[in-house]
Amino acid sequence: MTVRSRMLVLTATAGTALAVAAAAFAHAQLAPSVTLAASDVLYTLVVPTEKEGVTTTRVVLAVPAGFTIGAIVAAPGWTRQVERSGSGEEAAIERISWTGGAIPSGEEAIFQFVAATQSAGDYVFSVEQGYSDGSLVTWNGPEASETPAPTVEARRSEEHTSELQSRFGISYAVF
Repeated sequence: MTVRSRMLVLTATAGTALAVAAAAFAHAQLAPSVTLAASDVLYTLVVPTEKEGVTTTRVVLAVPAGFTIGAIVAAPGWTRQVERSGSGEEAAIERISWTGGAIPSGEEAIFQFVAATQSAGDYVFSVEQGYSDGSLVTWNGPEASETPAPTVEARRSEEHTSELQSRFGISYAVF
């Protein structure tokens, strides 16, 4: 199997795992949850509508310090509002709000963006999920809670490569 084939299989496997994980745990998920520090990465935020008889109509992502979003992928059916701090080259995205969608029970809202971490470490996000009945769930708790916060662990390159080698038998990775 060529390196390209392995990477395609790895990508497909990761996408399937993300969908299964989101459905199984029924809470906001951010993938990849482990990434290479200081590298541009395409992240996917998956927010399932777990309440019966209502739709998800609003999602707000609060961005932690040191996590720099460079581009946001358009989400069809949703209107996006971005809040920034600073100005010019120093402007940083602090919050992204998506409104106007209507994701029914049992389905997921999916949002994507390209971002980089400033350094290795854990980055904890807060996600507000608004429903058509006016209720709100905030995903910002500890991992074992009913409302766990999505978290990204950014690793130095040698830590990240070592995990890929042990998990998937890859001797090198192309980023």
